[in-house]
Amino acid sequence: MKRIVIICFISILVFSCNKRNDRLADYKFDKDNAVDISQIKIEPEIDIALETTESAISPSYANLCMDKDNFFLYAQNTIIRYDREGHPVNKIGSLGHGKGEFIEVNDIFVNENDKTVEVLAPGAVYTYDYSGKFIAKKAVGIEAVSFVCNNGKYWFSTEHNRFDTFALFRTNKNFDIEEKFLDAEYGIPIKENNFGKGTVLTYKESFIHDIYRIEQDNLVLTYRLEFTDLEIPSNLFKGEVEEIMNKMNQNNYAVVHCFLENENYIYMLVDEYMKDEEINAYHWIINKTANKDMIIKLDNSALESFHYNPQILTEQNIVYFVGYPTENEDVNENPHITGIDLSKII
Repeated sequence: MKRIVIICFISILVFSCNKRNDRLADYKFDKDNAVDISQIKIEPEIDIALETTESAISPSYANLCMDKDNFFLYAQNTIIRYDREGHPVNKIGSLGHGKGEFIEVNDIFVNENDKTVEVLAPGAVYTYDYSGKFIAKKAVGIEAVSFVCNNGKYWFSTEHNRFDTFALFRTNKNFDIEEKFLDAEYGIPIKENNFGKGTVLTYKESFIHDIYRIEQDNLVLTYRLEFTDLEIPSNLFKGEVEEIMNKMNQNNYAVVHCFLENENYIYMLVDEYMKDEEINAYHWIINKTANKDMIIKLDNSALESFHYNPQILTEQNIVYFVGYPTENEDVNENPHITGIDLSKII
C-alpha cells in the first residue's frame, strides 16, 4: 500500500489566553547532522505480531490505544481489541444506524479505570465496555475529528474544519463548551496527529511549529521548533485549495507528522517535502534531560514498515509503532506492534 500523506494548512497565531513558558527550551532541526538509519542499529524492545483471522484484520496504518493488558487498534471504522500477546479478543461496536451502532469512527479514548472505550463519531460519543457491550450514546455539538479526556474535561479537535474557525474546544463531561482555543481561518482543514498519546498531553498543528501543553484547564504555549529553510511562508495559508497547493509545490517545507512527549524525551516523525516532489522522513529524538538530540533519516523504500506509524510514548521511554518489520513486509498478514526504547538510542 502506498503511503498516505495528509496535507494540512495553518498560520502563526498569538493568543492572550496562551502564555509562553520560558522555563523550557526551543529546538532546532538540523538535517545536515542526520544519521542514515542503515548506519545505526535499532533493536525493538517489543515486537508483537498481531494474529490474523477472518474477523480480525488491521492495516499497517491503524491507530493504537492501549492499557496494561490490551491493545485497541482502529482503522476503516473498525475497532479491534487484542491481548498483549497479539491475539484478537473482540470488536468494539459496529457500523450501522441501530442502537449502539455508529456511522463512522473518528477517534477513540480508552478509560482504563472504568474499563470503557469511548468512540467519537459524527454528532455523538458512544461508550462501550471492554467486551464491546454498548453502554451509552451522548450527543456532541462539535464536528470534531479527535478528542481526549483529561481531569474530567474533554478536549475536542476540529482541525479548523468548516464547523468553526477554532481548532480546539474544552467541554465538561456533558460536552457543554467551556472555552475555545486557536482561532484562525484557512483554505484547507489541518491535521493534528497522535492527540493525547504522550504521557505529557500536548497539542500541535502540523505546519506551525508551536507546541502547546494542556495543563489543567489551560492551553499553554510551551516550545517553538525551528526548521530554518524548511519553514512555510505565511502568505501560503489563505486562498482556494488549488491555489494553496500550487504555492506549496513551489516551496521546500517540513511537517511534524507526529509529536509525542514524556518527562524525559520528545519524539517526532518529520516529513520533508521538496520542490522536486521528493519526500524524506526522519525520526527526531530529543533527550530533554541530557539536552541532546538525534535525527535519523528513514529508508523511503520501506513505507509499510513500523517506522512510519508512531503511536504512543510511555513513561518508560518506549515509543510504540504499528507496522511491519522492515525485513519482512508481508502485507497479507496483520502488522506488528513494535516498541523502541529511546534511552537506548540517545
